[in-house]
Amino acid sequence: LGFGRRVHSLAAGVIASVVFLSTPWIVSLAILGYNEGPVPMYALLAIYAIWLAGQQGEISTSNRLTALSGFCAGSAVACKYPPLLFLVVPLLLWVAAHWCFPFVWSFASRSRFDFKSTLRHTLVFLVAAVAGCGLWFAKNAALTANPTYPLLYSLFDGRTRTPEKDRQWTRVH
Repeated sequence: LGFGRRVHSLAAGVIASVVFLSTPWIVSLAILGYNEGPVPMYALLAIYAIWLAGQQGEISTSNRLTALSGFCAGSAVACKYPPLLFLVVPLLLWVAAHWCFPFVWSFASRSRFDFKSTLRHTLVFLVAAVAGCGLWFAKNAALTANPTYPLLYSLFDGRTRTPEKDRQWTRVH
């Protein structure tokens, strides 16, 4: 609701909320415990937070919003691995590009390159993303000796994974 209101209008936010909440598939996914609901929620929150960070003139607020964006992006990775490639990497590039080339973005109030600010925002995003998904990878490493379980079996050779299980999983996925 807040995203739709800020980006377009109150009506857009209300319509989006009603459509989302009245879709039966959303309820089915939530009841069955699938993670297809939280992943786009974290993705939208991460994109929204980074968009708000670009709107801020105050560095401390911008840093907090960048950290929130990184944490939400990392949380999406903790739900499913594809957001690492499709959310974290693009947002990291967005953060770096936004602070490297402020004259490109119409909402940027800065007119010159500031290396310290670029590095700070990029590191804040990265550290927050690792904080969002780090415990998931650590749990996988502790339980299976493979932080990316069931992926990268050939690299980590987890305790609970056999070549037969890996072939079966690869064939299905």
